[in-house]
Amino acid sequence: MRFRIASSPNKNGTTHHQTIMKFHLFSFLAVLSAASSFTFGKTYTVGPSRMYTNLQQVTTLLVSGDIVLVDGNVNYDGGIFLSIPGTAANPITIKGVTVNGNRPILTGGVYGINISNAHFNIIDGFVITATTKAGIGHFADQIIIRNCVYRDNLKDCIIGYGQFSGSLTLEYSELYHNGESTLSPNAHQIYMATDEVAFPNASFRMQHCYIHDGNGGNNVKSRSGRNEIYYNWIEGATYHGLELIGPDAEDSDLGNEATKREDSDVVGNVNFITLGGAGARIGGDGTSQTWRRYRFVNNTLFLNDRGDAIRGYTGAQTLEMFNNIIFNKTAASETRVFDDNDINWANERQVIGSNNWLQTGTSFVPPEFTSTISGPDPGFININSNNAHLISSSASIDQGIGSSATIVFYPSLDPLFPPEFQPPLHTVQSSPSSRPNDGALDIGAYEFDATVITENN
Repeated sequence: MRFRIASSPNKNGTTHHQTIMKFHLFSFLAVLSAASSFTFGKTYTVGPSRMYTNLQQVTTLLVSGDIVLVDGNVNYDGGIFLSIPGTAANPITIKGVTVNGNRPILTGGVYGINISNAHFNIIDGFVITATTKAGIGHFADQIIIRNCVYRDNLKDCIIGYGQFSGSLTLEYSELYHNGESTLSPNAHQIYMATDEVAFPNASFRMQHCYIHDGNGGNNVKSRSGRNEIYYNWIEGATYHGLELIGPDAEDSDLGNEATKREDSDVVGNVNFITLGGAGARIGGDGTSQTWRRYRFVNNTLFLNDRGDAIRGYTGAQTLEMFNNIIFNKTAASETRVFDDNDINWANERQVIGSNNWLQTGTSFVPPEFTSTISGPDPGFININSNNAHLISSSASIDQGIGSSATIVFYPSLDPLFPPEFQPPLHTVQSSPSSRPNDGALDIGAYEFDATVITENN
């Protein structure tokens, strides 16, 4: 900042120099006040030719606002431990830098990265593989993980047991070949829970991800206080695409099914079940139940074998289903829309739904459903290649309900509506794909788009 020097006096006896100094000092103090919550952090670089050759050399040096840039096209040891928190205004960012088209790879370790009390940390742009327990251990609050690939981890890919686990956002990431090939029910691509005492308002949000071809268990098993599952392509679970249930007291003594009610909002996903499980199992898994509220809106559910779109088990409170497509590639008679044989309702049965497209011949259709559209074929571009974009003759076009309906006495809280984006088409993407808006909502995860049809024909 430069000050102009002037010595001639003003009428009030001060000099121009003093006046200008006072003006600039005031401006400078105003800027300092406005920026008082922001810190200009330090940037560290990691790579074979850098001062720091591995990530762990840097992690103990970090403070709020710092950024770590890790050179890509290099294989680094896993087992990274993060323990220093950032702040909401000044998170700590650990970012992989693509080199020759390749991210940095973290290989091995019990955890690829163990995030322990390192609140407000961002992990961006890594491949994490070959860990013995999980690619990411999530034991902190307000964590963002984006633009990463998790593959071939020997058990879970991302894990949070509940104790010390707060909010986590997972986005623009690909997960595959994680879990146990022995078909163990105890290893999943994602196993997530939140500490309902330390972080009672915590949530797990997964958005714009491609999760597929798990080696065992479920693609996503979550016991979190709130689940927000938005705009993902979910495919190829050994058991269920989603299992959204209550906390397990064996994981932590800081939460049980009576601590709070957990809710799930599932919007705008493609969920492809290949091996006879369920698109989503809700309620519980035999260890605990949730008594929570479930909402499924504008999803496309494929089945390729006998199975359930939604399977209820033990305790739940409500189920809402609007604007969903449910289709079985093998036979409609193999599909149960909502299997409620094993569910216990917190109150009397609370189910609503409307404007869903259901394949003719499906069973277990809730009698509460209204304005259902049925037919033999949902009108996808290519069923055989699982291209779920709509063709111009699809009966789902413009048939979605245009308001966010809910159960009056047990409403879904903070529902996402209308869907703004679309899921990736069995791939991973680095930025969101906007959902076209022509004023009338289509059923399913994708809005009709003539441009997409032209590109795929």
